[in-house]
Amino acid sequence: MKKILLLLTLSAILTSSIAFAQDEDENDQLGVVPPTLIKVTNPAQTEHAVWVTIYNGIARISDVACLTPGKVAEFWGYMPPFEYQVRAEIMEGSADCGGRVISDQAVLLKMGVVGIDTYIYRDEKGFHIGTK
Repeated sequence: MKKILLLLTLSAILTSSIAFAQDEDENDQLGVVPPTLIKVTNPAQTEHAVWVTIYNGIARISDVACLTPGKVAEFWGYMPPFEYQVRAEIMEGSADCGGRVISDQAVLLKMGVVGIDTYIYRDEKGFHIGTK
C-alpha cells in the first residue's frame, strides 16, 4: 500500500512538473511557482543583502545563497508534502553577505501542489519573510 501511495505521489509530481514546464510563459505571467521549487526574492527596497538558508525536514541545511537587493534565488529539487524552513539573515550592508547580521527571520512552510514563493520585506516593525 505504501509503495502504491508513493508511486501515485511521484506520478502526480512528475505530471504537474511537465504541465508547468509546457506552460512556462503562462505560469510566469500568473506568478505560479512549479512544484519542487523554493523561490526567494530580495526586493531592491530592502537595501540590504540577505543570506538565505533552506533547511529540510530534519533541520539539515540543504541550500544557501547570498541575495543582494533586487535578486532572486531559485532552489530546485524539493518534494511535496514535506515542510521546509526558509531562513533569511539580513546583513548590515548591501554589497555582499559579509559583516554583521541585523535581523534573523525564519518561516516553516509546507510544499504543496505548487512550489514555495517567498520574499523579504521591511516595515516599521523590521524585516520579515512573506509568502505569495
